[in-house]
Amino acid sequence: MTRRKALAMGCGIPLLVLLAVIGLLGHGMFGQNFHHAVDVPEHSFAPAGATSIEVFEARNISGVVCVTYRVSEADFRKFAAEKSWPLSEGTGPVMVRLPSADYPRATRLIGEKSAYLHYEKRHPNGGGILVHFIPSESRVYIDKSNR
Repeated sequence: MTRRKALAMGCGIPLLVLLAVIGLLGHGMFGQNFHHAVDVPEHSFAPAGATSIEVFEARNISGVVCVTYRVSEADFRKFAAEKSWPLSEGTGPVMVRLPSADYPRATRLIGEKSAYLHYEKRHPNGGGILVHFIPSESRVYIDKSNR
């Protein structure tokens, strides 16, 4: 093997391996790795007594998690306290994003509500978490993003 050929192989193969690793990392971080599931038995954003759990997760750098489920108000208040979510009471229109396979277009106006509980924490980059509990429906809507 000539010296040039050995040098080309010695540099070329590690470069190809490096590019493959970067490609895999890029796909994992920025790829369209979506997961949507209905009637999941449990989720980290749902208390033990939650039912009808529906989840959308973007398993990439965005960290999008959208969850909705049914639960009693007492169980939700206890869960919110465990998560350190200081709940505020509200009335009026409620806009939520629903977990669906078409997540980017799944925003829905639930309508005027005489009462609801909510928690919101936004980051400077636009990410954060938004939690709504609608007592009349015993339903929780959670939308979280790293952005």
